[in-house]
Amino acid sequence: MEKNKESEEKIDTEVMETMEFYKGELRKLEVSNDTSDNLNNAKIFIQSVIVKEENLSKEDIVELMKLAVEHFNFTKDEKAELIAFCKNSYEITSFERKEKNYQEDILKRVDNEVAIDRIFPAIDYRPNYGMIYGIKSFDKEGNEQTYIGFSNRKVYEITSAKDFGIILTHQEAIDSKLSLSNFANYVEGKIVKANDVFNIIKALFKKFVVVQKEFLDVIVCYIMMTYVYVLFQVIPYLWLNGERGTGKSTIMKIMSKLCFNAMFCSNVNPANIFRQIDNDGSTIILDEFEKMYGEDKQEIIKILNQGFNIDGVVPRCVGQNNKIKKFRSFSPKIMGGISNIDDVLFERVIKYTTVKVKNVKITKYREDKSVKRTIDNLVDDLYIFGYIYADKIKDIYDNAQVSFEGYSLREDDLWNPLLCVAKVIDEENQNTEVTDNLLKYAKKLSNEKFKRNIENEPKLQLLYGLYQYLDSGMLNHLVDLNDGSQGIELGELYEYLSEKDEFKWIKGTSSLGRYLSQFYEFDKKREVGKKNGQPLLNIKKTYYIFNIESILQIMKDNNIKVEDFE
Repeated sequence: MEKNKESEEKIDTEVMETMEFYKGELRKLEVSNDTSDNLNNAKIFIQSVIVKEENLSKEDIVELMKLAVEHFNFTKDEKAELIAFCKNSYEITSFERKEKNYQEDILKRVDNEVAIDRIFPAIDYRPNYGMIYGIKSFDKEGNEQTYIGFSNRKVYEITSAKDFGIILTHQEAIDSKLSLSNFANYVEGKIVKANDVFNIIKALFKKFVVVQKEFLDVIVCYIMMTYVYVLFQVIPYLWLNGERGTGKSTIMKIMSKLCFNAMFCSNVNPANIFRQIDNDGSTIILDEFEKMYGEDKQEIIKILNQGFNIDGVVPRCVGQNNKIKKFRSFSPKIMGGISNIDDVLFERVIKYTTVKVKNVKITKYREDKSVKRTIDNLVDDLYIFGYIYADKIKDIYDNAQVSFEGYSLREDDLWNPLLCVAKVIDEENQNTEVTDNLLKYAKKLSNEKFKRNIENEPKLQLLYGLYQYLDSGMLNHLVDLNDGSQGIELGELYEYLSEKDEFKWIKGTSSLGRYLSQFYEFDKKREVGKKNGQPLLNIKKTYYIFNIESILQIMKDNNIKVEDFE
């Protein structure tokens, strides 16, 4: 109390000294015979005090204003004008000062600001916690309880986590296959080996389906990857393409039992999928993908186009007020269908074509007690696999200990997560079999994607057509031009290309000329060409300047070769 009293007395003393100073300054002001000069000087004086002195109160300013009126002997009207001016100036300055103090006060809060790291409760990873999973349990009355469990063997009720410094993105109940009892087994020291989990899953699939050896390893690694997918910036989708009766639905059914928080969808409801990913981080399995149509398909495409990236979100209107909410879209996706998919989505998938097989003994998939027991045990082990191996897989990924060089940088991004899982499996086997199988399949798929890219890219198609034209004995059509260069006559080139079905999209010589300029920036000239020094019919024609060497150079710049087209 005494300290506050001393502080107040000090302020009062400073105000009195300030007032005495300005009273003295006011007395020094010269009084002119021109009353307008006096009024202007009084305004300047009072305004300077208002602006400079924050400690002076409104009453202090009024006192100085009265002294100014006496000093300059203002009339009633002059006094009224000065009062109005001072009042306006005081209000404006007070507002500006209030705004300034407000802004400064906010910025001072930076010192107390804390960076909030919000954890996604269904599945997440932090270096200081390790892997994080939602846990669903039930009490004796059958009431659902939701927890979050960490690699460091700590567990919290989802509603109480904040009390211990764990800030979650949301506290809604989580759909999880991890039970509290299984987490307790992990806490008590249960160990699983990545190699053992891999082999058991592989054996389960071999019992019910027949797939290519290398792709079977892809499937198993993908299932294991779904339990640690948050470790990666980018993850691949799986695309199973094949006719009915080729086993793709069986593959997807088994994966729906084993993948992290899987949601199997045959009749697609986009709203459910949005919420399933946003709340539960689910692996989404879309069967009969080709049957989607209309608005529902467009909504799913939005998820697929963004959901391969860890930062992927999709804005959507929700509620009666159509409030925009950004839904998390990042999660593994597995799709199956008869028809093919568009080029954009194709770049984000690992594709496998299922085929009918004969004379191979396999068991029709039914989830009997034995199969269910195997699956339940595998799911328990997959969670513990995530807890145990997340740090190691993260280290492999962050330090680029695995890689695949396909025809595009995106392919490397897509295969890295599976290769990280393969590496920890192979290290336990002391070989590279799983990694080698993945790389073998990756190379095969890369070639298929490359071929498809060429087939669907007009620029590359036309490039090969120009090569064929120049390499097919048509060099006699090279025409001498006035500057000493040789050109290809546009009309003859179009006539050659128009006879080929793959160039039906070129609609006339003007269209061809536009492509030659836009795609490759070839120079063009319009003049009378010459053969053996003699003008050709004295008719001006359009010539484009390129030769077989320039075509091969453009191919090289695009990382392609002539053999890629054949």
